[in-house]
Amino acid sequence: MKNNKTKVLLFSPLRGKIGGITRWTDNIMTYYNKISPLDIELFQYYPFVKDKQGFFLFNRLYRGFFYYVPSIFVLFKLLKKEQIQVLHFCSSGSFGLFRDYIFLKMAKFLKVKSVIHFHFGRIPDLQCKNNWEYKLICIIIKNVDLVVVIDDLTLTTLKDFGFKNIVLIPNPVSPRIKEIIESNPNIKRNDNIILFAGHHLPSKGIFELISACKELKNIKLRMIGYFSDEILQEIFDKAGNENESWLEIVGEVNFDEIIKEMLACGIFILPSHTEAFPNVIIESMATKCPIISTNVGAIPQMLNVNDVSNLCGLVVQPKNEIELKEAIIKLLDNKDLSDNISSNAETRVNSLYSIQVVWNKLEQIWNVKSDDFIK
Repeated sequence: MKNNKTKVLLFSPLRGKIGGITRWTDNIMTYYNKISPLDIELFQYYPFVKDKQGFFLFNRLYRGFFYYVPSIFVLFKLLKKEQIQVLHFCSSGSFGLFRDYIFLKMAKFLKVKSVIHFHFGRIPDLQCKNNWEYKLICIIIKNVDLVVVIDDLTLTTLKDFGFKNIVLIPNPVSPRIKEIIESNPNIKRNDNIILFAGHHLPSKGIFELISACKELKNIKLRMIGYFSDEILQEIFDKAGNENESWLEIVGEVNFDEIIKEMLACGIFILPSHTEAFPNVIIESMATKCPIISTNVGAIPQMLNVNDVSNLCGLVVQPKNEIELKEAIIKLLDNKDLSDNISSNAETRVNSLYSIQVVWNKLEQIWNVKSDDFIK
């Protein structure tokens, strides 16, 4: 019997350092293995990433060259041998765009339908700069069948520029969260606990968060995630001498523990200066946790800030500790508002960002014939 299933090669990291693309890949592959509607073969690759200790340009280029050159030949053989019909390529941009271009041109040469999935939200900023990265992005878009973006602003930016082969598919929330919630019915929410989860970096707004919480009474700020010794010292310097009463640096914990922390806290805060589509936002939405974040990337879209009657969280300007403090006080003092936005968030995440919804959108673009792709 002939197999009529579409064969898709998902070129994306599944293991290694935890990041947005890795989490996305894990969610997609876990769901696929449960339902198996398509033939998907995952080609493992080593993505360009920042080292936890810093950003080393030469190291990235050196490691990238000696890994990706052999990968070109491996991918070429894989596409031909397995008769792949669709190459779905996940990209974090930057110097990795050179690799993306080469591999996608290979797919075009072999007449394999190509999809590039931009897992970053800085394209609108890059367009304003009109730098080498944006110009390379434009070249790639012109040489690929379809482009997937993760936020409305990027979609609008590229379409306004004249590109037609752009679709919006948000990241999915992990189905594991529902299992964690159901297995921990006794966790009670403490309204006075404020939670941050993420890398402890200035760009995540951690110092504005500490400054805002430092002036509040009867709260506890719990900070989860990796931190360097230097950042830890800066945190304590910013917090002052009597921080033991309100500040707790938890450090790195596993995914299950993060979700439990979200179930137990009164407010989840992500005051980032820049983001694309942060998974921690949809994760906190799924745990019915009141949220405060910044109006960057897809966050306003995720929290539905333009619909006051169905608001799912509060957003403030990045780098503005005064607005951040006022937003915290607003939720602490208004239980009805807090309950309302958290309930709206749970409804929204289940209707728009569930793994089933996102999978159906991916399946649609994979099953479209090349001649019918938007041009």
